[in-house]
Amino acid sequence: MKKVILLWLLLLFVVSACETSSLVYNVASNTANDMECRSDRDCGVGKECRSRRVGGGTECRLRGEEPNIGGKTAPSTPSPSQPRINNSSTEMECNSYRDCEVGKECRSRLNGGGTECRARDEEPGAVRRTTPIKPSPSQPKISEPGEGGLKVISSGSAIGIAKGSFITNFHVVNDCKGVDIDNKSGRVIGLDAENDLALIEAKIDNRPVRLASSRPALGEQIMVSGYPLPFVLSGLNVTTGVVSALSGIRGDSRFIQITAPVQAGNSGGPLLNQSANLLGVVVSKLDASKIFNKYGDFPQNVNFAINVNVLRIFLDAQSVSYEMAGTVPALSAKEVAQRARESTHRVRCLG
Repeated sequence: MKKVILLWLLLLFVVSACETSSLVYNVASNTANDMECRSDRDCGVGKECRSRRVGGGTECRLRGEEPNIGGKTAPSTPSPSQPRINNSSTEMECNSYRDCEVGKECRSRLNGGGTECRARDEEPGAVRRTTPIKPSPSQPKISEPGEGGLKVISSGSAIGIAKGSFITNFHVVNDCKGVDIDNKSGRVIGLDAENDLALIEAKIDNRPVRLASSRPALGEQIMVSGYPLPFVLSGLNVTTGVVSALSGIRGDSRFIQITAPVQAGNSGGPLLNQSANLLGVVVSKLDASKIFNKYGDFPQNVNFAINVNVLRIFLDAQSVSYEMAGTVPALSAKEVAQRARESTHRVRCLG
């Protein structure tokens, strides 16, 4: 009888030891950050199962804890040879919404590539249209009369696309009671709010521009023309640059990015290639002050134009005849500017 009791006690001891050993292993795996985990249940109190930032796999981390990538920490003050590192949660790279705080999601950065945590449904508000422009108290008051006693309330640029037909941006003519082209009465006959395009009809003997038959190329030399800051500057202005990206904000293929400087009043003006053919319609630029407030850096020459392919779809929908360019040799900058003068017009919004 004593032998049975002793055997029973010995068996109970072995089982208890095995359970204790198993418990110790689980606790160790739940508290070690470098161990694999399958869910939050595998982690200790206050920790959660997160994707590793480097090397793949998963690990347990304190809730809200940012990993020490590569075993190194960013210096508190970057040296001149190091890039500026912003340690705020909205500036860190993320793989999914789980890497972000409550109420935020993992989104593509607006500038510079990569990802960032941003409030759900938050729009950056960093893209600023280049027109309409209105005079500020420091600018001369508008004294030009409009058609039918209406006053000029804003101004932009337009492109002669066919005889008596002109293209500009929707936001240039939106909410206008009337419009004029080169001080002659015009009429808005087509609108596309989604793609920011508008078609104006006016009795003007203009020279239409030809639409480029080739796609914009990265690094391609371009010229922008228009009537920026008309209450400060006078006459046609041209600037040059290159195609710096083949898409706009968040990879929007309707737009192309350019380095040619643009100002308020340039919207609706032409983007021309070296053969003076139309590559796009100038539409917007990054708002430097908002980008600086958010990222601590001023964007330089980050401007956008509507791709000519989008314009062609709009013109086809409006039954507007236009001329496509054939194979044309490159012209000098002076020759392109002369062509730009012939096809660029000033549009005014009356109200």
